[in-house]
Amino acid sequence: MVIYDSELPTEEQAKRARDNAGGSAQPAQRAFHYDAGDDGRFDFDDGLGTNVAIESPDSMAGSAPAAAEQYKRDDIKVEYHPRSRRRERVYPFEDFRQAKSSKPPPLCNTVPWSPFRSRLDFEVAELALHAALSKDETDQLVNLIRRAMGGQEAFMLTGDKEIHEIWESASHRYTQVC
Repeated sequence: MVIYDSELPTEEQAKRARDNAGGSAQPAQRAFHYDAGDDGRFDFDDGLGTNVAIESPDSMAGSAPAAAEQYKRDDIKVEYHPRSRRRERVYPFEDFRQAKSSKPPPLCNTVPWSPFRSRLDFEVAELALHAALSKDETDQLVNLIRRAMGGQEAFMLTGDKEIHEIWESASHRYTQVC
């Protein structure tokens, strides 16, 4: 496979090229069509309007490296455009890695609850959203939290279990059982 590019192909592109070379009956989405001309060159069209002429393998036999027999199946050979003055390179498929990004990793958001002013504000808003509280119920919840935080009253409930136990004990006082 001859690649005229300044970058290595992605691993997915290399796999697709390898699968297509295996004689697949269905061509890949971007299939290459070769036309051998009388001048010993292949014209190829990638279906996207890119037409490039390359030399046929027979005409390149004299320029092939002596170690060509050492290439293994699935090795990736990269030939750059002659004007780039870069040497061809062969990469074993096992060692192929996608190039690391030169961009720095994104900064970690230290305030993930933004635009809320505090994490508690976010968690209360999230609770109201998940509980599908109405506007009046949400206002009532916020007022209860403000009263508890203001120290006006003590908030002593510990959880759902305690709330249900209190309701259960109070139900005998107010509900008559027939």
